[in-house]
Amino acid sequence: IQKGFGCMEKTDSTQIKSIAEDIINLSRNSLILNLRFLDRAFGTFNVSEGEVFSTDGENIYFNSIDVLLNYRKNKNAVTHDFLHAVLHCVMRHLFVSGKVDKNLWNVACDISVEAAIGEMDLNCVKLPINEEQEKVISNLKKELRFVTAEKVYRYYKDKNLSHEKIEALNNVFKSDDHCMWYSDEPEEDESIKDQQ
Repeated sequence: IQKGFGCMEKTDSTQIKSIAEDIINLSRNSLILNLRFLDRAFGTFNVSEGEVFSTDGENIYFNSIDVLLNYRKNKNAVTHDFLHAVLHCVMRHLFVSGKVDKNLWNVACDISVEAAIGEMDLNCVKLPINEEQEKVISNLKKELRFVTAEKVYRYYKDKNLSHEKIEALNNVFKSDDHCMWYSDEPEEDESIKDQQ
């Protein structure tokens, strides 16, 4: 794969897409080997070209150029992002009212998924240590019994985080785009009920 995108300027879009698909399939296979109890979850998603890395619960969309660049930076990056997207579905983060504070819900979901990935301690998804992520997750573990999206959302909602702080957390934890999760319901702030 490395040879295939050593010089992307000379590679046409069909080749780029083909290499990106190979990387995505390699990532999926690595996850199936390491997390056999989730093999059906990994295998059920259709994978196709999109603008950004995202999922709608049935498909995982990827941007070929982004996949190649991320893989070039760190071979585990795409595998990490694939697992991140699948865990959103497994944890049912997509099934949320349109009335929720979307920015805060996005952050709470990303934090809970990253906490779960950290606890799995898998070599195939390990990225360089992100001290900011570790600090946030460590603090939440002290405050909450479990770091679930619902509990994180409620915790930060009660703290009345500013838009700037939510954006800062988003920058630290974002791995995929969540725009497909929300219906066109009118936006109204409504608290997520704490599920136990």
